[in-house]
Amino acid sequence: MPLQAILSNTRENIYIRPGDVITVYRAPQSFTAFGATGRNAVIGFDAGGITLEEALGKAGGLNDDRSDPYGVFVLRYEPASLAQKYPNVPQKFLSRGVVPVAYRLNMRDNMRDKDILYVSHAPITEVEKVFRLVNMLTQPAISAATIREINR
Repeated sequence: MPLQAILSNTRENIYIRPGDVITVYRAPQSFTAFGATGRNAVIGFDAGGITLEEALGKAGGLNDDRSDPYGVFVLRYEPASLAQKYPNVPQKFLSRGVVPVAYRLNMRDNMRDKDILYVSHAPITEVEKVFRLVNMLTQPAISAATIREINR
């Protein structure tokens, strides 16, 4: 039983007796952050939990140049019984017992163990990439022409 459950619910706290065996092991919880965050990584957190706001902080926040503030999602596997309440869930997912669900959450909602935090790129980012590529391809020619003009 997780220690946090014992601490939060005193009915779960039982007395031990001589000869009882207590096994303690560490089962770290984590989430994965990727997309337009400052740090794409698997990030650990305490069993007490972590809010989405804190998770974004641990992931280095939103990348100013690339992130879409309306595109912050948490991808989570939910029990099929919960997913049945959503319309248009394919039957093949419901038969597996767990269903991948994408949430757009409030910043104070809690992350869960093995959640995936995804921050989408802002739409303008793709246009900027094209401009950077064009600039990268044309810059050597522009530099050569400038040097040639200076040397005349």
